[in-house]
Amino acid sequence: MPVSGRQCLKREKMITTSRFDRSRSNRYSIGMIKPLPKISLFAFLPVFLSGCIHVNLSSQSVQPPIDDSEGVVSKGNAAAELLVKPETLLPDGEVIIQVANRGETALEYGRPFSVEKWTEEGWLETEASQNSFWTMELLHLEPGETGVEQKWPFPDETPAPARYRISKLVHSQTDSREPLVIRAQIEVKAPAN
Repeated sequence: MPVSGRQCLKREKMITTSRFDRSRSNRYSIGMIKPLPKISLFAFLPVFLSGCIHVNLSSQSVQPPIDDSEGVVSKGNAAAELLVKPETLLPDGEVIIQVANRGETALEYGRPFSVEKWTEEGWLETEASQNSFWTMELLHLEPGETGVEQKWPFPDETPAPARYRISKLVHSQTDSREPLVIRAQIEVKAPAN
């Protein structure tokens, strides 16, 4: 039995295929939509281009975003802030890092902290931070207190001019299941010539 373009044979039964019948479609079908006039496309061009204005055309990189882990971070009765002084320094300078308890409950934390550098790919942990060693001691901080001073950069490290972010974990003494992640940014400037 010959098979035409509109018929096919399947399991000894004849199945007839059909085409879409536009006369049965409702009045809102795609086939019934009229194309927009070409002039209306030009009306949307300024709106489209205005979204591109924020693109930085110079050779400078985009500034890193500030997230909710910077400043005072709170969860329940626990609240903490990572203090860095100064926030801007020269490559041969030094930053003092301290944890401040801004909540109503005691905090516990250790000495480790990580340092990330802002790059075109985003925040990347520095090699010196990845290779650092820490004494493992538990530090305790009552409400309203500021913790021990720690210093950055690490020994034998001279950070290149860029934006850096310090990150530290602290735990609430009453609820230590999830730590608070606290962060602060530091800018290392190039030395003046």
